[in-house]
Amino acid sequence: MPSETILIVDDDPSVRDVIVKFIEMGNYRAYGAAGAHEGLHLFETKQPDLIISDLVMPDINGYELCDRIRQTSDVPIIMLTGFPQDRPSADRQGKGPDIVLAKPITMGLLLSAVESLLFQGRSMPNPPIQDTSRARLVGR
Repeated sequence: MPSETILIVDDDPSVRDVIVKFIEMGNYRAYGAAGAHEGLHLFETKQPDLIISDLVMPDINGYELCDRIRQTSDVPIIMLTGFPQDRPSADRQGKGPDIVLAKPITMGLLLSAVESLLFQGRSMPNPPIQDTSRARLVGR
């Protein structure tokens, strides 16, 4: 039975569904949100152990979502972006995501990031992650 709960926030249903299924295959409980507003609601009601969020969403961008969550929690957050140049600035340290990963991303890399944050805590803001999978997630 899954013990950790992971919230996936992405407005692209195909990307969100692939990540949810993959996370569930890793023996985690997964909830998908179609945008930041729904993600905030699920964050409050499901109290996830980790959040995976897209950066670019139509309602609120991923960094704003992070800011709102950081007001009440330090839950680990992985940000996925199709724009790898959009890294959080130095003044966001402590408020932004724990890890920013560029799309396309392999599922092995994503799972490694999830496990790193869940089981190693937040002692390293960007832990070295080794990719062991060839399955790729293609998104914006």
